[in-house]
Amino acid sequence: MPKLFGTSGVRGIINEDFTPETVLRLARALATSLENSGTIVIGKDPRTSSDLIEDIITSGLLAGGCSVKKLGVVPTPVVGFAARNLGADAGIMITASHNPPEYNGVKFFDSSGMAYTPDKESEIEEIYFEERFESVEWSEIKDVSSTTILREYMQDISKVVDVDKKFKVVVDCANGAASQVTPYLLEGLGCEVITLNSQLDGTFPGRPPEPVKENLQELCKIVKSTAADIGLAHDGDGDRIAAADENGHVVEGDKLLALASAYAVQKFGGKIVTTIDASKVVDEQVIEAGSEVVRTKV
Repeated sequence: MPKLFGTSGVRGIINEDFTPETVLRLARALATSLENSGTIVIGKDPRTSSDLIEDIITSGLLAGGCSVKKLGVVPTPVVGFAARNLGADAGIMITASHNPPEYNGVKFFDSSGMAYTPDKESEIEEIYFEERFESVEWSEIKDVSSTTILREYMQDISKVVDVDKKFKVVVDCANGAASQVTPYLLEGLGCEVITLNSQLDGTFPGRPPEPVKENLQELCKIVKSTAADIGLAHDGDGDRIAAADENGHVVEGDKLLALASAYAVQKFGGKIVTTIDASKVVDEQVIEAGSEVVRTKV
């Protein structure tokens, strides 16, 4: 059977290899897999094609007997959070993450807020390619509503994060979905925040959305010139972060992961689960913090 899903959903260039027909069939396949009932939450990043995809997905889900709750422009983790906290049956994030603006895609979440497993994605693919779509009668078509959950999301993060001094932070949101969250969250935690590329714009005019060193030179300069404590940078959908230290140097991703993992162990206990391609520096920091690392597939 052909493969639709990559390591993080289905992505492609809009109207080329990621077409309205593809989107409609994916939505109908999801509705069919849920036995033509239930509530689906939908979030999106600010790409110029996201409204188009949202409308098509909504139509496919309604034709399949599902009701829809629109979350608006939100970071990808908010969709998982909303699926769980709103008691939804599934969630869909419309995004191509760190890819250029001509790309878009979808990522599915289950009712617990976890991304769909390969098994669940295979089920969607089977329905998609066999065209086993099921539709409902006119009288069984459900409703569409909108809801806001960003405040609750930020409140829940604030409950588990302690900030013991007024850090000066430069935040580069890549004109993406995190513009709706990170600057406000950090201000709420008592930080002094300087924003960069933090207005929504799906053409990503400030910089390419992937937060890699070559794209973060402006962030590094501003951190150093303003004597900030740290710089933080997101990708287009806010599920990826990079950091620059107080000297304006981008921190290696594995070192950032190791620091965050050690902090999590010390604050919450438990083990750390990471992929087989993460650096051994993660193990070193976690073991030093008194716990252990479990490795998984990418």
